[in-house]
This record gives sequence, C-alpha cells and structure tokens, in this order.
Amino acid sequence: APAESPAEDTAATDEAGAVDETAAAEKVRQEQLDGLLDKAQAALEADQLTTPQRANAAYYFRQALQLQPNHPPAEKGLTEIGERYLALFDNNLQRGRTDLAGQQLERAAEFLGRENLGVVDRKKQLTAALAAKAETPAAKPAPPIARTPASQPAAAGPTPKASAKPVSDYARKIAAGHSALAAGWDAGVLAIGGAG
Repeated sequence: APAESPAEDTAATDEAGAVDETAAAEKVRQEQLDGLLDKAQAALEADQLTTPQRANAAYYFRQALQLQPNHPPAEKGLTEIGERYLALFDNNLQRGRTDLAGQQLERAAEFLGRENLGVVDRKKQLTAALAAKAETPAAKPAPPIARTPASQPAAAGPTPKASAKPVSDYARKIAAGHSALAAGWDAGVLAIGGAG
C-alpha cells in the first residue's frame, strides 16, 4: 500500500482537530444550558418567577433560549410561569383584590400571549368583577354623634358621683384570680416536672 504523503497526513490531522474542537464546544454549551435550566427550576420552585432581577426563573429560561433557540424545556418553563400567574390571578380575584389580579393577568399574558384562552377567559372575569365592584354602593359612613353644644345647659338633675368602691372590688377580684392562676400553673409545672 502506498504511504500517505505529508500533506494528506496534515489535512487529516486538521480535520480531526476541528471535529474535537466542535465536540468540546458543544459539550461546554450543553453544560451551560443544563446549568441555566437547573437555576431556572430552582427559582421556579422558590416562586421567584420574575424577581429578583437577573436571578429568577424567567431570566434563566430566556438565557437558555438565547443559548439554544426553541429549546423545548425552556419554552415549557416560560409557559409554566404564565400558568402560575394565572393561578395567582384566580386566587386574588377570588379574594376581591382586583388591582393585584389585573397585574398578574398582565404578567400571564407576557408569557402565554394575549390570545391564550386562559388569558382571554380571565380578562372577561376581571372585567365582570370590576363592573360588579363599580355597581356595589359604597358603604355609607356612620352618622355623626349628636353632641350638646357647650353653650347649652346640661339636663337638670343630680349628677351621679362615680364611686371608687366598684373599681377597687374589681381590682381585688382580678388580683385574686391572677394569684389562683399562678398557683395552679406552678402546681401543674411541678406535677409535670415531678412525673419524669
């Protein structure tokens, strides 16, 4: 068999080197992608959907999509964030917090799209809740307390004097009850301590 020329040997080595560099670059990219997805999942589990800035689930999923566009797990993660915002919307709407529910609906639309059936349905629910809230009459304030002007004389008759005796009776009863409670507590603590 004829021996390969030095030029052919160099071309084969260059080609093998290029394949090795491509494989190494792909391995590094995959490790970066896996790291971003791990961080995104941890943030999602901690309910850090869009905050804190540059350290939340949405941020990490979007970084993963920049590294590998149309990456199914990253796209699914962004969809899950939108669904979580819909759940938060439902919870707050049920509690009558329409302002907060509206903000969460906007967030859901960012991730799911305004045409998403869940977003469209909740938009209708929010509109109905806001309309019902607008139709509900506001609570009327309590009428002012009628006061006797200082210029008018007070009603005729003796002014009852407050007696200090009932207050002192109550104070004595409270003190006696407190002492009894304290004694019972001490006895209970001693009984529990002695049982061990």
